[in-house]
Amino acid sequence: MGKSMHTVNKDRTICEVHREIYDGVFEYMGEGPEREEIELKIEEAFMMAKKMDARLRYYAKNYDDGWWEKESAAIRNQKHTLRDGRKKSIIK
Repeated sequence: MGKSMHTVNKDRTICEVHREIYDGVFEYMGEGPEREEIELKIEEAFMMAKKMDARLRYYAKNYDDGWWEKESAAIRNQKHTLRDGRKKSIIK
């Protein structure tokens, strides 16, 4: 199966792992409600990771209060764009 779950590659990010999982599901799993549900959960986890990254950067850099609101809005917009794109590809 590969590496132990107790080790982490410091050169990889959680977003990269999410993309690889998504690519694997997209490539190897046939279309259907199960795949769609998994894809939606992967997208949700990806957005959660982005949000967590933004918040941790905020805490680390002591950005002003307006920074987080802008970053949060950008993340929400990205999430909606992903979902809209997914719906369009499902309809085709």
